[in-house]
Amino acid sequence: MQFAVVLQYDDGTVEDVTPDATWEWAGPAEAGAVDGAGLFTAAEGWGQGEVLAAYDRWTAASEPLTIRNVAALVITPAAPAVLSAGETVQFGAQLQFNDGSASDVTDQATWVWGGGEAAGSVSAAGLFTAGAGWDAAAVTAAHEQWQASTGNLQGSQCYRLLLAPADSPPCRRGSKRSSPPAALQRRHGR
Repeated sequence: MQFAVVLQYDDGTVEDVTPDATWEWAGPAEAGAVDGAGLFTAAEGWGQGEVLAAYDRWTAASEPLTIRNVAALVITPAAPAVLSAGETVQFGAQLQFNDGSASDVTDQATWVWGGGEAAGSVSAAGLFTAGAGWDAAAVTAAHEQWQASTGNLQGSQCYRLLLAPADSPPCRRGSKRSSPPAALQRRHGR
């Protein structure tokens, strides 16, 4: 951020003394610095301070500057692993800063579902809706240069129908369920 300093005289005239002023950053060194021409550059750290300019017997200070940097983009909540057709999950996106604060950017993020169209979709507002198809993929949020993804979301679909007498349940306590037949595994991409 470029700062300038001017002298203002009683007659209303002004004189730009930016190149002749002495510049100082009155804040944590890890948050930023100002050069001899009044150019302030934020650093990787965080903190609050002011840019000071001195010329002859005069001094001036900027408004307080708060410096913080993005540490991560985080998607909330942690995604459920398996969803049935029609179920929804509202995701949120937050920028987390190195000073411990956070800012909700759900509405500014770009949301993308990495799976097939039949398995689900995600709206521009981060609402994921599971479809009737099967797939396992992640939802990704992007904001500026930051990106984050959920764990894989899976569609939960029935893979076979069993017919049995009403007094004889198809699965008994302690029995194990088998994997879907190979033909169905290929058909559903598993």
